[in-house]
Amino acid sequence: MKEEMAAQTREIAEAATKNVSESINEKLTALVEENKNLKTEVKILHVKIKQMEEHRRKNNIFVFGVKEEQHNESLVESTIKLLEKNMNIHIDLHELNNAYRLGEKKDNKPRPILVTFTTNWRRNEVLKNKKKLDSGIYIKEDLSKETLEKRKRLLPQLKEERAKGNICYFVKDKIVTKEPKQAKRDKRKRDCTDSPDKLPNQPSTSTPKKINKTNMLDYVARGRSASLSLPTTKKKNDQ
Repeated sequence: MKEEMAAQTREIAEAATKNVSESINEKLTALVEENKNLKTEVKILHVKIKQMEEHRRKNNIFVFGVKEEQHNESLVESTIKLLEKNMNIHIDLHELNNAYRLGEKKDNKPRPILVTFTTNWRRNEVLKNKKKLDSGIYIKEDLSKETLEKRKRLLPQLKEERAKGNICYFVKDKIVTKEPKQAKRDKRKRDCTDSPDKLPNQPSTSTPKKINKTNMLDYVARGRSASLSLPTTKKKNDQ
């Protein structure tokens, strides 16, 4: 009886352990799947937030080095005059949505100006002409902290490509590399020089032989005269 009771106890314990283990596995599987779905949703939301941030900043620039002086005109108007004077481009008042300084005011250090344009093409035009600004005044894009950190990590690669003589610059958080125009021209010349005059199995490009129209007319005329003379010859033979 003791042995039977011990066997039954073992069976009950094994069955209970199996049921508990299966129940735990089912719960863990559900939790793992839920965690996987949550990670996917977080990744999608992160991409959407990044896109919204880029969209919000795409018409903005930072202007550094402009002295803080008292003017009767607004900061928008003074910023327009500054850009027009240095860049020789005309900017209408309605093309700037806003302009204001960031940070706390300090005695000798001017605060940067955040300028928001109404159109992206005007903002890009100003960025293209930023080298025309006076010494001490410079312009930068309005980039997120994540993009700035990624650019910082890619900066050694950018310097290495420029040291090779390539044209290299940032577009958002990526590096764009282009060969110089001279290198491209040399490459095209080499390709033209090394290419054979005629590839194998290439159809002939020679012009077809022209037919002499005068000879053709003579041939037709001879044919007609011959056909006209046939009946006469036949009559003579019949006679």
